[in-house]
Amino acid sequence: MQLRGSRDEQIERWMKERIPKVDSIPANSWNLAVQCFASVCYQHSYLLANLDMACPLRFALVFRDIPEEFRNRAKEAFPWNKTRDTPRFNGIPPHVLHIAKMEELENKIDRMEENLMSRITAEMDILYNVV
Repeated sequence: MQLRGSRDEQIERWMKERIPKVDSIPANSWNLAVQCFASVCYQHSYLLANLDMACPLRFALVFRDIPEEFRNRAKEAFPWNKTRDTPRFNGIPPHVLHIAKMEELENKIDRMEENLMSRITAEMDILYNVV
């Protein structure tokens, strides 16, 4: 989850209200904190169910009362279904990038097939309704 747009400004404001001395955090460390928060949001229900009741994370201000809207924004992304909010991937082995490209091509072919079938169906409907 990267910080963009008004909803991301809400997340950033929410986090800054809960992290002490936030103004002294360097930008790269802040980015890491945002990524960690995204991970906590994504795993929130699992953590609630499985963390020990005495675990310090349960009492952390950034863990308690996370708005559902924030939790729902955290999504799993792969190179073939990344969005503009997905962090840049680095250190990925070349064979994984090739697999990602193949997956991306497969998704495009599937979409083209669906589009083609709907066009053929529409043409046939027009043809048989005219006759």
